[in-house]
Amino acid sequence: EEVDENDRIGQSHWRRIFHCTCGDVETVDTPEGPTDFLTVSLKGNGFMIHQIRYMIGAAVSVAQRVISFEFLRASLSVPSRVRHPRAPPHTLVLTDAAFYPPRLPAGSEPVTAPALELSASGRAEKERFRREWLIPALAPQLRHPEWEPWTAGLPRHTP
Repeated sequence: EEVDENDRIGQSHWRRIFHCTCGDVETVDTPEGPTDFLTVSLKGNGFMIHQIRYMIGAAVSVAQRVISFEFLRASLSVPSRVRHPRAPPHTLVLTDAAFYPPRLPAGSEPVTAPALELSASGRAEKERFRREWLIPALAPQLRHPEWEPWTAGLPRHTP
């Protein structure tokens, strides 16, 4: 097979995911009635454009049994080039950001400043804001018209 020099995947395309968790099913009231949702948390050294939407699309594909977990695992292996369905952006929200010290040239002085962290009361206040304001504000988007046809179309867009 010939290599397309204009479509090469190099080191700049790789991102490292340090942590990925899925919370318990939560329920929120929407105008159409109670709606279940999950909170997915991701931590990485950076994300490509739409990467999180593709990751959520792949996770939903596995949860809906459109693809197997084994297929997902294989699709993440080098030199695989599988494009998973891109989930709609509705309800995908950045809620936190942390910045790690940059890679420095050899011989440079390391950055030693302490990381900024919320206090226990700050974390509690952040969770209260999430529960009392953010989730209710996002609730109508859980029933956004784009989600239903996207979910129904998964089998057409997934190998």
